[in-house]
This record gives sequence, C-alpha cells and structure tokens, in this order.
Amino acid sequence: MELSHFWTKPLDVTHSLEVLETIAAKHLEYDGDICRSLRVAFAECGWRALAGYTLSYSDDSDAMDLIHARSAIGLFEKFEQLPLGIDKEGVAYGKFRLADEVCGQLNAIMPILTGRGRSAEICAYPPAVLLIEKIRKKVKTIMGRCPSISELDLSFGPGSTTSTKKNTACPTVKFAAGMQCSAELANSGFLPALLREVPHWTSCCSRYSIDKDQWLIETVPVDVVPGRLEFVPKNAKTYRSIVVEPSLNGFLQQGLGRWLRDRLLRVGVDIRDQSLNQRLARQGSLDGSLATIDLSSASDSISRELVRALVPDDWFSLLYSATTRVVVYRGMEISQEKFCSMGNGFTFPLETILFYAITAVACPHDAVIRAYGDDIICPTSCYNDVVGALSTCGFSVNTKKSFATGPFRESCGRDYFKGVLIRPFYQKELVSARTLFVWHNFLVRFGLDEIASAVKSFIPRSLRLYGPDGYGDGHLISPVFPSSFIRRNRGWSGFVFETLQASVRRLSPRFPGDWVSPLYQIYRRGDDPLDLVSRDKAGWPLWPLPGVDEYKRIKIYALS
Repeated sequence: MELSHFWTKPLDVTHSLEVLETIAAKHLEYDGDICRSLRVAFAECGWRALAGYTLSYSDDSDAMDLIHARSAIGLFEKFEQLPLGIDKEGVAYGKFRLADEVCGQLNAIMPILTGRGRSAEICAYPPAVLLIEKIRKKVKTIMGRCPSISELDLSFGPGSTTSTKKNTACPTVKFAAGMQCSAELANSGFLPALLREVPHWTSCCSRYSIDKDQWLIETVPVDVVPGRLEFVPKNAKTYRSIVVEPSLNGFLQQGLGRWLRDRLLRVGVDIRDQSLNQRLARQGSLDGSLATIDLSSASDSISRELVRALVPDDWFSLLYSATTRVVVYRGMEISQEKFCSMGNGFTFPLETILFYAITAVACPHDAVIRAYGDDIICPTSCYNDVVGALSTCGFSVNTKKSFATGPFRESCGRDYFKGVLIRPFYQKELVSARTLFVWHNFLVRFGLDEIASAVKSFIPRSLRLYGPDGYGDGHLISPVFPSSFIRRNRGWSGFVFETLQASVRRLSPRFPGDWVSPLYQIYRRGDDPLDLVSRDKAGWPLWPLPGVDEYKRIKIYALS
C-alpha cells in the first residue's frame, strides 16, 4: 500500500483504517495501566474497541498514559468514514426532533413563569420567577439598546443559502440568485428597512410599472421560502443539524451577530478569542477551583419563549424577524419550536449572552465566570447552582463532558489533566499525504517524535518537504531541512525553504453587468481578513470559494 504522489488524493476507507490502526498500536505500546488495558481490547477487536471507548480521569492516572490512550482513541472517534453501520443522519434527526419537543414544552411553561400566563399559577414557581427576572436584567445590561437596521454591519456569511449551493457560496452568486426571506422576516415590518440598506441589489432585481395615476412604481420581488434542514459531519456516530437560511435572513443575521459580539466585548467576553477559556480550564485542572460545563444540543435547546422572556421586547422583535421557523427536510415542512439553529448568523453570540447571564446570576458577583457559546466556566463551588439555573431555562448539561471534580478539565478545544495538555489529534477524513503532514506536525509539537516518524513513513519520499515550525503544515517540521541562505546588506540575512500550499478556489465574475458585488466588497472592506479579496486586472473581486482544488509548491523566505 502506498499513498498517491498527489498531496491531496486520499486512500480508500480500508487502507485509511490500516494506517490508523498501525499508529494506534504504536501509541498503545506505552507501558501504562490504561494503555495496557486498551492494548488487550485492541488486539481482540481492532478499531471497534477504541471507537466508543470513554476514559475516566483519576488523581493517580499517568498523564503520558492518558496522552497515548486518548491519541489512539482520537484516531477513530471523529473519523467520518468509520463503518459502524449507524444511520448518522437518522440519529442526528432524532436528536433534532427531541430537542424541538423539549423547546415546545418550555414554550408552554415559560409564559407561566414570566407572568404572561394565568396569574393564579405563578405563585407555584416563585424561585423560577425570581431567577428568570434576574437573568432578564443581566441580559438587558449586556445587550443594551436595540439598534436600527441602518446601524448594523450587514453582510453575507460564508455558507450556502436556500438559493445557492455551498461550493459556489460567494457574494456574486448570492446577489445573482435574487432575494429570498422567511415568512417571519416578510411579516415583521423590518423588511422595507432592510431593503433600503441594499439599494444597488434591489435596483438589479426591481420591476417597474406605471399605475393608473401615472406614477412610476418600483416593485422588488422577494420570494418567501422556508429554511432547509441539513446535516454536517460531527463524529463517527452522528451528524450535526444545521439550517440553511434564505439570503435576506442570512444578510440580517450576520449584522445582528456582529452587533451582539461587540456588546459582549463590553463585559470582557471576546468570542473571537478562545484562549481565556483555555487558560481557565488549565487552572481548574491544576487547583480544582473552576469547573467546566458543556451542554447537549445547546443551540437546538434555545426555546422561543425563553428568548422572549430573557431579552428586551424590542430586541426580541428584531431577532425574531431574522429567524426561520419553518424548515424543509426531505419534502416535509417542520415548524420549529426552537428560536434559532446552527446556521443562523447570530445564534452563537446570542447563546453566549444567555449562558453568560445565567451563569453570572447563579454565581457571586465577583466570581470568575466565562462563556464561549455553550463552553461555560464557573467556580466549582457554584457548579450545582449553575446547572440548576440552566435546567430551569430548559438546557441539559452533558455530564460526560462537564467536570467539577477530579484533575481533568476541557474547554474550547483544550483538554487538561493536572495542567498538562492531553488533547489528541483527531483524524476526521480519509488519510492523504496532506492529513499526514498535519498529523506528523501535531505529534512533533507534542514531543512524540517516535510516533511522528511512524506517521512520516507512510508519506511518499517524493512529497516529503522539510522546514521550520510556524509556517503552516505544508511541510514536515524538522530542525534540519534543505534551505538556501541569502545574505543582505546592513546585517539582514535569511533563508529560503520550500513548502506545499493549497490553492484557494476563486470565482471570476461570470455575470455580465454585475456591479453590485464590487460595491459590496468596498462596503465590507475592514480589518477582518475574510473581507479582503483579491482583484483581477479589470478590478473585479475574485471571491474565495469553499474547498480546495489543487496545491502548489512554493518558496518561503524567512529571516535567520
């Protein structure tokens, strides 16, 4: 068996599993209690013994034993092509419907808790009423005043819409596809204000007529459509549900998401930076002072009436106008009880605000708390109170991934055991030379040079390039590598080495008369690298598209 001499061409499932099993066996050679136990099971059942294995963390565990054991398990845990015989989409759809049923139950109960229902029943839940009111005040402080549409920084997200496909998801294609919105946006009263913010787009779509009084009438055609329920890879056992939004909804959602993100900064929560969560998780693993909490189906559990209860009324009207309640799945229309789903541009900042506020209310005012989506950190002494408050609001804590005792904590992609990072490499796709480069470099950075050498042995010699760390994974990290030294005047000197670089797919303008996307590019120009696009010789934007078509071998100059 040998990999293709093309960097991105993968092996098939059978040969990919052979590579993964070979390296897993190398990890399990470590002489520790956990690895010895796994080694026996692995010898009998192969990768099936590792795919569903759950580790426990005790004070007397060996960190290196855990690193090797988790590394062996991680090779299969999220491998999408793992032949488990599970209907992953069916599992994900079942979770989607179950979460929506729970939201429906909370939608029926929440008006009672907030005083919007029959007043005679309110007294039965005085602790919950008080809790909801405290959270509402905290949320109001964070969100501040509700902006007008004209104040929002409107834009498209990177994904597909109901009228465009993922592989052509860029502004040029989205503008050309016309305007679509959900019934919630069409009936909200906010649609005219939104259309006034995109006059060039509406001009391209408009139809003109003369009425009986000889007035020139401009009509902007907007199709009212449902969202589209889809599923994307999550791990070897299930998918993750997302909702593909209509174009105008997505445009408005991105603006609302940016506004909420900026409001979070005012309370010290930067959802563009995960490092604080990671540092606090490490601290919790060292001294036990902080707990890490993870929720099950967090975004799918945000019920409509919970948001109505917790956010100011004007904010609720604006946010709800941007949602898509009805979605289509396999020709069937589903009316959602949840407020928003993954795929909605403001879901992540909104859930961060809600979880931060719930945690803050359940903890003392001077407590160290943090929320990054549903990754929550709070004092260990407040763990039960936070879990209780989350439960009252309809959220379910994932007990397998939440930690308040013991020496292990995890948050935002970092797993710590007594302060030692033990996060493994996760193989998520079929093995190719490109994935082996990333895997090899991960192991080198982790100090597992012997395992890294075993991974390198699967890479064809013709593709092996070596270079220093800090310049991506287009080459294999090595302290010794071929390079050309260049000396400059005035003390400057450097070296040149080679690396492989994936070529970004870009779309050239293919719609004659398209003058909307160049104007949009000027409007969106900012500090965000995603907003900076190259241009062709005529000045047209060359929009990046999802995916990679090819790669090229380039030279990098670095200072000595």
